[in-house]
Amino acid sequence: MKKLFAILIMLFAAIVIRAQEENVQEIIDTANSGYMSYLELIPTGQESFYGFKSRDEFAMTKIGKPYQIFTLSQDFFSDASLADSKNYLVPTKEWRIPVMVNGENRTLVTVAIMNGKYAVVGIGGTGLSKELEELEKNYPTANQEGKLLRVYQLECDFLLLPSDKSSSDINAYPMTSAKMAFYKADNKMTAPFYSLFQTLLLIKNNINNK
Repeated sequence: MKKLFAILIMLFAAIVIRAQEENVQEIIDTANSGYMSYLELIPTGQESFYGFKSRDEFAMTKIGKPYQIFTLSQDFFSDASLADSKNYLVPTKEWRIPVMVNGENRTLVTVAIMNGKYAVVGIGGTGLSKELEELEKNYPTANQEGKLLRVYQLECDFLLLPSDKSSSDINAYPMTSAKMAFYKADNKMTAPFYSLFQTLLLIKNNINNK
């Protein structure tokens, strides 16, 4: 009976992993089928604002690693004291995917649910795309997809990566938007990364003091 139960658990885990893989592939396929039409909407002469040297580079573009956007749960705001063992992150139906030229990130396209299915809904974020490229070089992972924590209340982002100590532990890397948000609050983020729980405590304190 125990052996059967273990087999069922393994089968369930395999199904979940398979579903996640298929979902990521759907995001990639959606980005591939829709990003070019957004590139063509860039006004002539404004290509540099989106990270491109010229429109000729559009023909050399490829889609990169997709990043799912996570946000903070309602419990994060309602809990007077955060618990280290509690999950305060909520996955959204929004993804940011780099548009690359010769292996370099130039900008990001946004894929989100529209009319019940995924679609490319926007383009932009050249600075963020370059930051993601740099962090991926410095802290490479084998993950097919990445994770970004978006703190809408502070208008800032953190890249979430597995810790070297344990694959189950997460580190949060503050992007420039986060460093600016905390700088304004006179609570500078000077370390290259923080543990996820430490980051959540800092975010909570920043929001409460606004």
